[in-house]
Amino acid sequence: MLARLPYGLCSLDLQGRICFVNAAAADLMGVPVSRLLGTQSWASVPWLNDPVYEDRYRAALISQHTASFVALRPPGDWLSFRMYPSTTGLSVRVTRARAVSEMTRAAQWPGEAPSRLVTISQVLSLAGALTQAVGVQDVVRLVADEVVPAVGGQALVVLGSQAGRMRVLGHHGYPDPHVVQRFDRLPLTDQTPGTQVLGTGVPAFFESRSQLEHLYPALHTTPDGFEAWAYLPLIASGRPVGTCVLS
Repeated sequence: MLARLPYGLCSLDLQGRICFVNAAAADLMGVPVSRLLGTQSWASVPWLNDPVYEDRYRAALISQHTASFVALRPPGDWLSFRMYPSTTGLSVRVTRARAVSEMTRAAQWPGEAPSRLVTISQVLSLAGALTQAVGVQDVVRLVADEVVPAVGGQALVVLGSQAGRMRVLGHHGYPDPHVVQRFDRLPLTDQTPGTQVLGTGVPAFFESRSQLEHLYPALHTTPDGFEAWAYLPLIASGRPVGTCVLS
């Protein structure tokens, strides 16, 4: 049954060895099933040979919470790995991360070789700096310094919820701070990208002003002065607790 399913599935034991992998997962990773079985994925798949991915595996096992990451399969295909842990190992679903792939291609100059959205050094720098953060504004400033430039962003807003409404927890990069107030105090029942992402936990990407207004006609105007947006869910203990807007 698992072999017939159209998306990639594999099972890892407590040492990270692949105990089962279906043909769809092998095709996505570009390595035959026979070369994957019995090996650790970061050893048998060259582009997964990165300490960050191994750490995600260990973190999922230790926390016993569902976790995920995206990885770049050369030359330009992003794959999503969703890990479901238990006390005996991990079940992993492998799919194409189409939204990340499209955002990456749109951001590249003609003839430029594909690169990671956020380099490993940036991730490690951010992780180290976050241990010193004492408040939301510290986190916003660090993400603005480390992540926003790497994805071609210019501004960000961090949104949470309180008493049935969206609340602005922090922001960075807006020339006119009053623009940010358009995000604040929106009822969670309103059909907006921020409330939709908070409610579903599914990210949303808008590559143009017309696309955003077409999908959310009730907005009438775009929420700020920018031309493209990524609405990303903030996840804690497996559930969405806020929205990060990259503009």
